[in-house]
Amino acid sequence: MRLNGLTWIDPWGLSAYAPTHHLATNKHSYWSDLFRGLFKKNGLGKFKNGNWRKDVFNDPLNKIDVLGHKGLYPEEMHQEIYKRLKQASDKSPEAFKEALAELGKEAVSPQFMVK
Repeated sequence: MRLNGLTWIDPWGLSAYAPTHHLATNKHSYWSDLFRGLFKKNGLGKFKNGNWRKDVFNDPLNKIDVLGHKGLYPEEMHQEIYKRLKQASDKSPEAFKEALAELGKEAVSPQFMVK
């Protein structure tokens, strides 16, 4: 809907749609296997009752809503996320979870490279 000659508005809020994405990708032929190993090593991908999820990438820590993002991630993003998660994984499972949570906070900021 055009409000005036210069501005568009979206009366249904569709421009504010924030699709859910996985920080560590679950759809890449190379990176997904590397991320899956880190997740299993650090105990992510389990339900609260201790049973494993069908897909370890569906752990809530790995899912974020990114406003305005659609499509594939750039290669540099996969590299940066893997580097940071691998470094944290080498320390402890708790450090891994903290790194993933920190990446989740960064991913919703305007400066993050996923956009």
